[in-house]
Amino acid sequence: MSEIHRFDTATIEDLRRRLAAVRWPDSPRIEPWSLGADVDELRRLISYWAEGFDFDAHRAAIEDLPSRRRTVGGLSTPSKPHSSRATVVSSHSFSAAGVPLMRLYDAISVAG
Repeated sequence: MSEIHRFDTATIEDLRRRLAAVRWPDSPRIEPWSLGADVDELRRLISYWAEGFDFDAHRAAIEDLPSRRRTVGGLSTPSKPHSSRATVVSSHSFSAAGVPLMRLYDAISVAG
């Protein structure tokens, strides 16, 4: 049975607390990105997610979309309500990428 998954305020507050509690290593004295992610860039990114990202606006936009979750091969995936079509699993490299992909989902479901 499909159910609506909501991102409640407590979950977002917990994420912000965990982001604020990151224990950072010293910045290495080498060329940035030469051994992986640049620590200073990660600090800026985590700071943005902890303090600058408007979770409420994005949560409202996502919750306005008509979607449910469906389990496919043991993986919980979003799906259109009352959809009898096959579920398309798409992956993306960062969390905000799913919102622009909603236009793709709509096109696929209409095209049939």
